[in-house]
Parts: sequence; structure tokens; C-alpha cells
Amino acid sequence: MRTRTHRSRTRALLCASTGALAIALGSACPAHAGTVVTVLSPSGDATVRDSSVRSLGKRRELALSDRDFCLIKFDLAQVPAGSSVHRATLRLFLLSRRGGESSEVLVNDVLGPWSESTVTAEEEVPLGEILGSGIFVRGRSDEFVEIDVTAAARAWVDDAGANHGIALMALEGRLEFSSREGTFSPPQLQLTYRPRSYDEPSSWELEGLEGAMAEGSGEADPTAGCAVTPASECQIGPQGERGPAGSKGDRGDRGPQGDQGAKGDKGPKGDKGSKGDRGLQGDRGPKGDRGLKGDRGPKGDTGARGAKGDRGPRGEKGVQGARGPKGDTGARG
Repeated sequence: MRTRTHRSRTRALLCASTGALAIALGSACPAHAGTVVTVLSPSGDATVRDSSVRSLGKRRELALSDRDFCLIKFDLAQVPAGSSVHRATLRLFLLSRRGGESSEVLVNDVLGPWSESTVTAEEEVPLGEILGSGIFVRGRSDEFVEIDVTAAARAWVDDAGANHGIALMALEGRLEFSSREGTFSPPQLQLTYRPRSYDEPSSWELEGLEGAMAEGSGEADPTAGCAVTPASECQIGPQGERGPAGSKGDRGDRGPQGDQGAKGDKGPKGDKGSKGDRGLQGDRGPKGDRGLKGDRGPKGDTGARGAKGDRGPRGEKGVQGARGPKGDTGARG
């Protein structure tokens, strides 16, 4: 009976304590005292486009396509080293999606440092193992997409020097999410963790709360099931169902137009392509109208005299001519 009462008092204390933030994660009562929920904004994000020498880190959208991927990183300095990360969710606002019924997104670990203002495809940011796959986006626009990045967040908390963020890629279609410079909701990292200092209950926690349960009453504490003793064995329940989406807010005013970026360097001239095959001969076109008569040209030079021709045939005998006048009498002999 003493043991049962001791556990009941501990449950009541762990559920009702106001010494740390307690939250409900799909369970019937608040989670174990000391669990912290925080929402972080990115410390940097950028789109990286193949063959582009310009940084796209200040754009209002993050693009994913067959030639684009994006980088996102968060500063976890406020999370104490050694904390137990229960869940880390990347939340993105979908601006648009083009493609089939769905687009699959991959999440990769990033192994090296990068800067939002300078990163380009030429920098070749080193990527590590795939942290998540089989993430299908089916909406078209104006909705949130949530991606589980708990494994990455745990590694970042254990080793802050390994935190270079994550890379998102699309296997098909084209997606655009709001960036941290965007007009709509920027990316968020929703982090649920418990600092190391809360791993074991203190002595006063084990004493319980007076009046939490009458001694020997045998009746269940209304907060029973929230926690068990010892506190190191406490488990947060499964996450509850997602609540209904809120109504869409009014569209904000359009921000001022940004300065025009510097003109990029002219790329090298590509190799000359091979000569294509000769095409098929086309059909003969219709006969055109007769053109106007041209001006008479100048008289040409007289040609050389030709060779003497053959003698022609003898002509017919002509008509006898008229008798001529009588001649003078000749001299007498």
C-alpha cells in the first residue's frame, strides 16, 4: 500500500509541477515535467541551382526540382548539450507545386559549412547520407508540409560542430516553399526535448504532494498514467491526431521590390554541335505568276561572217525580154 501511495504522489507531482514546462502529446494528461517545446527559425536557407554562379540565398522562395535543391540550417545553441530530443519536425509552407499527383522529397545530411549569401552550385556543398525518403507532397499550394528530422536534431545536440543543416531534393515535379525572407510563413523547426537535469527526479519530487491521494484510499489519482516512478522511465505518449487547419488569413501587403542583383559573368561558349541529317525534300510549290516584261537590252556586237554557203539550185528560165533598139549601120567595106 505504501509503494502504491508513493507512486501516486509522484505521478501527481510530475503532472502538476509548475517548475518546468509540461505539454500534452496525444496523452490524456500533460507529459512529464521538464519537457520543453521550442520553435526555431532558420539561421540560413538558400536555393542552389545547377550551373548557376549567382547566390540565391536572399530569394523569397526555396525551390526543389530536377535542377534545384535547397539548404536549411538552424542554430540549436539554446538546447543544452546532452538533452534528450523526443521529436524534431521541419515545417514548411508550400507556395506551389507542379507535376503529377505527388512529388517525392528526400532529406540529406549536410557535412560542410555554407553561407546563405554566397553558396552556389560551384561551391559543391558536401552532402551526407539520406536522412529521410518516401516523403510525398500531394498538395498544390497554401498548406504546410511537415518532415520528421528527429535523427538529425539528435546528432546536432550531441555534436554542435556537426550541425550544418539539411538539404532537400525533389525526385519529380517542381516545388516552391516560403523561405525565411518570404512574405508567408518561414520554415520552422519544432523541437521537443528534455534537458539532462530532468532525467532523474529530485528528493522532493519523490516525497509527492500532500493530498494528492488519501492514504490507503486505494482510489486512482486523476492524473495517474501521466508518469511512473522512477522519472527516468517516463515515456511520452504518441502524438495525437492533427487538428483541423485554421482558416486562411488575409494576404499581407506586398513588400518593397528588392534591389536588382549584379549581372553575372558571361559563361563560356559551348562546343559547336554536329551537323544534322539532311531533311526530306518538300513538295513542289505552286507555279508563280508571270513576271513583268523586262526592258529591251542593248544591241549586241555584230557577229563574225559565216562560211560561204553551198551553191543553190539553177533557177527556171526567165521570160524573154523586150527587143532592143536597132543598132547603128556599120562602116562600108
